[in-house]
Amino acid sequence: KVYISDVIISGNTKTLDSVIRRNIYLYPGYLYSLTDKEDSINALKRTGYFDDVKIIEKRVDQNHIKIIVKVKEGLTGSLKAGISYNSYSKFGMDLSISENNVFGSGQRVSLSFNKSSKNVTYNFDLLNPAVNDSKYSLETNIYKTSYTGYSYKSKKTGISFTVGKSLTRFLREYMTYGYESLHLTDIDTNVLNDYRNYSSKSYIVPSLIYNSTDDRFFPQHGINAGISATYAGIGGTQKFFKTNIFGKFFYSLDDKFEIMTILKYKFRFSYLNEIGYTPLNERFYLGGLTSIRGYDWGSVSPKDSNGNDIGGDIAFINSFEISVPVNLKKRMWLSAFIDNGSVGKNHSLNITRSSYGISFNWISPLGPLDFTYALPINPKKDDELRKFEFSIGTSF
Repeated sequence: KVYISDVIISGNTKTLDSVIRRNIYLYPGYLYSLTDKEDSINALKRTGYFDDVKIIEKRVDQNHIKIIVKVKEGLTGSLKAGISYNSYSKFGMDLSISENNVFGSGQRVSLSFNKSSKNVTYNFDLLNPAVNDSKYSLETNIYKTSYTGYSYKSKKTGISFTVGKSLTRFLREYMTYGYESLHLTDIDTNVLNDYRNYSSKSYIVPSLIYNSTDDRFFPQHGINAGISATYAGIGGTQKFFKTNIFGKFFYSLDDKFEIMTILKYKFRFSYLNEIGYTPLNERFYLGGLTSIRGYDWGSVSPKDSNGNDIGGDIAFINSFEISVPVNLKKRMWLSAFIDNGSVGKNHSLNITRSSYGISFNWISPLGPLDFTYALPINPKKDDELRKFEFSIGTSF
């Protein structure tokens, strides 16, 4: 048996030692374990603060070793400005500023602004992942949006508070409370016949998240999965119950092929029970980078008799992906994928779409960049397609 005599932190010029120590499982006086070493490396990589993490063992005597945790810090702050375009809102402007490791404390703060001819969004988020280096986290989110749709205009303002607790190395529980007001104007009653000019949502969201992946942006091993249940009806006028279950699985084939190869699979199941007034935006719409690539955002949906999207009360998506490195040092990857998704009303999955394609992923100093080209499989005549998409800040 070998015990740990000391743990030394090195390489960090910004991040506080305490932030690193709370993410490792190697302690002076404890029995050394290779599993603890691997879990510590993966936990530090999941923070997104470091480009590289190494843990070195140095023999002190026959029964003791010294642990040296050597990190290479990455860029944790970003200022992003860009121009976006889609067929409905045309050109838009995006501006965001964020810091994921404020003063080396591990706290995150972000402020973003998006404006187009149809949409204006402001968002502020503040996260402390370990209050006083404890197992508890605290997050606050404030947002305001205005949107001009085909048949209505909306203004939405909201705030939420989330408390989390670490249960095990990989498992965390969360409880969110939020309040949101929604104001609709310029409503086309030929399209919307079940609406309220003003409604409010007072809601809670308990959730459970499991994450054993080895990297925040581009995992090669591990599982990221969770379940959440949203209940709206603690005050407010909106009343519904929504369940979401998701899973992402990563497996490396580097021991079977000469070229590093990563297999990925993800799914998400969503279920909505409308127990009172439920606005259209709470229903499920598929299409776009986060569900079925190759189809326009939110365009895969049940429709009313006039052909308007009205959203579903049940949805299921899943994707298979295989990735190989283009430049491993610069964290550039090329991926091929197959997407499939179904959505429907009356809790029946009766609308299904699929696609396949390729994507180029780069974990850049600006964050994850994704260039995707997708081809729908047997699309319907009225489907809204979008074969090429580019995004900043999203990953598999």
